[in-house]
Amino acid sequence: MAHLVVVVGATGTQGGSVVNTLLKDSSYSVRAITRNPDGDAAKALKAKGAQVVGADLNDENSLVDAFAGAYAIFAVTNFFEPAESVGVEQARKIEYQQAINMVHAAKRTTTLQHYLWSTLPNSNALSKGKFNVHFFDVKSSVDDYIRQDKEFLAKTTFIYLSFFSKNMSYPVYVPMYLKPANKHVQLLPLDGSTPLQSIGDASVNTGVFVRSVLNNKPAGGTYVLCVVEDFTFQSYLELWGEATGLAKGEGSTAVVTISYDDYRWLWPGFGDLMGEMNAFWHFARDRSWETPLGAKPVDARDLMSAEDKKALQSTATAFQLAAAEFKEAIHQFVVSAKAQYPSNAATEDILQVDQGLNEDLRKKWITGGFEKPQQLHISGFGVLNGRDSVPLILQESMRILSHEKAWSSNANAIRNALRQMLLGGVASFHAEAKSDI
Repeated sequence: MAHLVVVVGATGTQGGSVVNTLLKDSSYSVRAITRNPDGDAAKALKAKGAQVVGADLNDENSLVDAFAGAYAIFAVTNFFEPAESVGVEQARKIEYQQAINMVHAAKRTTTLQHYLWSTLPNSNALSKGKFNVHFFDVKSSVDDYIRQDKEFLAKTTFIYLSFFSKNMSYPVYVPMYLKPANKHVQLLPLDGSTPLQSIGDASVNTGVFVRSVLNNKPAGGTYVLCVVEDFTFQSYLELWGEATGLAKGEGSTAVVTISYDDYRWLWPGFGDLMGEMNAFWHFARDRSWETPLGAKPVDARDLMSAEDKKALQSTATAFQLAAAEFKEAIHQFVVSAKAQYPSNAATEDILQVDQGLNEDLRKKWITGGFEKPQQLHISGFGVLNGRDSVPLILQESMRILSHEKAWSSNANAIRNALRQMLLGGVASFHAEAKSDI
């Protein structure tokens, strides 16, 4: 009989990956937990064969009902959702209580054999108080709570998920093209030799790793680090350049070290959180993923079968697919914009390139190959103006699109963002560039 695995956050990146992977394995049946069981994403999971149940992480009793009969539970929380609306300190309290509610509900699940908790290291402890990465440390405090109950700890595996490839679509990570240097650069509060452990596309690989942990349950209380490949920040950026085709060749990319204060000035708000994380990694380096017990976590690859290892998607493939989806979304936008705004002069310069009137220029537009500074440079993950500042509407659209949903499902949002750019304030820029296009 198939083991019932209950997956929290089933429509998100991590939970969705676990659901999709386990649905392909007859050893498991899947119950997908979501706040909105009537939503389109939940209906899609149901159509794939998952049982879909509504529950509220703020309501322990609703979780008890949702967890009933579970052999295993994959538990995850989302710090950033409340942080955007109520701020960091309140978000910490909300995330902690939601995690505790899940632990309490899991303890009340008499059938439970395996609790998989998606957590992160304690930056404050590892740095002896120098850093406090909020969305790391609040999760680690839940680890402390779990360890107080030896019986429940015996059922628990702590899961560390490493660096997501989609982070490269966040404005704070999108490589900037500097025309004078002919380089794509990242400005970060760390140096390029800082270690980076990559999970690649978490929407694909999380589920593969979790299935391996379910199939090869480690001793209770074990920390497992999910890594596809090991990089430095510089080698990771080089791979991004090669995989997307935007920065091929030696010396075409660079990680430029700036101070944490300068980073926060460049990226107020979100940069505070990401900057603290980057600075912590720079400080901790090889100890960045050390457990609260002072040991290295188990490498998830050591728990995997040869078949599961083959199922992992490489980081390069993740970059290539994301870039391809983005390019296709731009193409679809151009097609729809041509139909809706056939006489708009501001769009004509871009439209004629995409429609194949000049295939060479079209390829350059898509891949960022323009040589003149007044022409647009479009990367697989963002749009940069080689002469002026990054168009803010596109920067904001990349921030929105990089949250939780797959690129391919956001084509309309991309079109809307680009439409605002083309029709809402940059017509003079395109008119000036017309002679070059």
